[in-house]
Parts: sequence; C-alpha cells; structure tokens
Amino acid sequence: MKGLKQLILYCTVSLASTISVQAQQGFLSRSSFGGQFHYGSFITSEPKAVYVRDSYSYFGELYFQQQAPKAARLNRPIPHWGAGLFVGHTGSKKYIGKMAGAFSFINLPLFRIQRLQSNLRLGAGLGWIEKPYHKETNHKNVLIGTAINGYINALWQNEVALNNRIFLNAGLSFSHLSNGASTLPNLGLNIPAFSFGLRYKVNPTGNTLSKVQEPVKQQWTANVYTSVGVKQVPWIGSDRYVVNVANVEAAKPVSYRSRLGGGVFLFYDRTFKLDQSDIYPFKRNVSNVQAGIYALYEFRAGRVGLPIQVGVPLLNKEANEQVFQQVGIRYSVTSKWSGQVLLKTYGGRADLIHLGVGYKIR
Repeated sequence: MKGLKQLILYCTVSLASTISVQAQQGFLSRSSFGGQFHYGSFITSEPKAVYVRDSYSYFGELYFQQQAPKAARLNRPIPHWGAGLFVGHTGSKKYIGKMAGAFSFINLPLFRIQRLQSNLRLGAGLGWIEKPYHKETNHKNVLIGTAINGYINALWQNEVALNNRIFLNAGLSFSHLSNGASTLPNLGLNIPAFSFGLRYKVNPTGNTLSKVQEPVKQQWTANVYTSVGVKQVPWIGSDRYVVNVANVEAAKPVSYRSRLGGGVFLFYDRTFKLDQSDIYPFKRNVSNVQAGIYALYEFRAGRVGLPIQVGVPLLNKEANEQVFQQVGIRYSVTSKWSGQVLLKTYGGRADLIHLGVGYKIR
C-alpha cells in the first residue's frame, strides 16, 4: 500500500501542476473532462497462468483532454492530448488483486459522420497492482513480479454528441501492465475489454475542426539516442543484466503533430550468450550484439513526443528474430538534447524498459 500511496501522491501533484500552468494559457477553453469504464478479461498464452484468473477484469478512469491548437489540414477533426487516473480489479482477486495508476494519452481522429466521431486513443504511464509475486506468500502469481509497472492502453472510441457539451462513447480497449522483464515473473497482464464512457466539454463553442490551413515544413531531422535498461534472466531470483541500446533516427513532419521516419538500432544484450540449455534444447551460435532497422511514427505536442517503433533484426537474428515494438515518451530539454523512456515488447510480452538521452545532429 505504501507504493500505491506514493504513486497517487505523485500523480495528484503532477496533475495539479499541469492544470495550474495550462489554466493560465486558456486551458479550460479547449478542455474536456470525462469518465471511462472498461469491462473484459485478461488473456494469456501460458496454460500455467490460466488458473490465476478467477473473475472478470474491470476498471474505471477519470481524465481530462485538450484539443491541439493547430491541425495540418483544413476542416479536419483536431487531435487531442490528455491525462488520466484509473482504478479497478485485475481479474484475479485472490492472486493479483486491485490495480490503479496514471497515464497520458493522445486521441487521434479516424473519421467523422455527422454527430459520430471515431477515434484511436493511445496512452502510456505507470500502474500499480495490489499483490505482486512473492516466493513465500504469493508464489502462484506467475504473471507480475513487482507492484509498480509500466502501463499501456489503446482504445478504439466511437463518440456521439448528445449536444454541444455532452458526448457518449463506446468501443474496444486493450491494456497491458508489466515491469519490462526487470523482475521475474513478467508474463504481464493483457486485458482486452469493452469500453463506454461520458465526456463533458467545458466550452460548447470551442472548435472541433481546423479552420486555418498553414503549410507544414517537411524538413528531415536526424537524432542519435543512447539508453540503458536492466533484465532478469532466465529464472525468478536470477541475476540482473544491463542492456545497452543505441540508435540513429531520421524523421520528417507530415502534420503539425505527426512525424514519420525510421532508423538503425543496436542492442548490446548481455543475456543473449548466457547458458540457457534448460530453455533451448540445442546450443545457439549467438553474440550479445544485435542490429537492425525500424519504422517510426511519433506524435508531438510541444516538447513532448510519443514515439511508436516497429523493427526487425538483421544481425544476430538467431538470438531473437521476432519483430519488436517500442513505445514510450520523449521530452526535449533544449533544441538539441532530449530524454526518453521506451518499452520494448515482442508480440505483447514486455522485454525491456530503457531510459536514455538523445542529441539532434541535423
């Protein structure tokens, strides 16, 4: 419970600070407040984890969101950004218990038909679970080994305007909680769910469509990043190993809020060459170095960026040849320097959380 109290205090202070600053810059004139409810059941590909599920998963959200001040194309729906808090039950009352947390998100418009607006909301943050794995008191929880975890949420949201202020929505969501393999077990919680909610718009006359069309400077930029993470392999209680990550990335804006590009990555993962004969029935000819390429989409809001990367290894594929995904957050400290936190996953299973810095070279 101490970890939950610290998380709630941190989230409350951060949210209050954000609202206080933004209120001075016309925050309320472009803002909405709402609630969302998710009802589903967590899924797992491991038979040994099925018995942990003893109920349905359900949780609620309270959030605010604000429309972006500009959009790239005339008469198109405007993207929104926001932040929220969630609390509920994981779907395993006996072994995992309650969950709670905080997250930020972007809400991207997909299409609009009269009073119906369809959106894709992508969010990330921190989550807490009540009952993590413990070798003596909770050894049957084979899904999550820590109380504090990374949290990712995707929501397909279909919203109907009842009037100029009140909006109802329904859709499908997918939530993921894990610690990025920093502490085993780390199968993670993967929760598909039905979702419905209500949103209240503060200013009924606020724009929902862009009215000013301005040219976007489609100039390529190049950045280098380096970061570091920690993994525990291969068993619960094993040693932890440092993983170094480096990448060179090029991207260009395609709208005021979006960038597309790609890059080259290099992982130095000290777990690749470990003796894992108990896991792999044959000796693997692998090294600790893996390199490859990735595609990039990044949503930008001021100094904050939310990157999504999809990559494939080209060198040392035998160590792990799966397509990987990385999502996270970046913050521009200066015009040249930035910081980042990224979560690397393979097919929905978290592999690594790494933190680092970036430098703009062009």
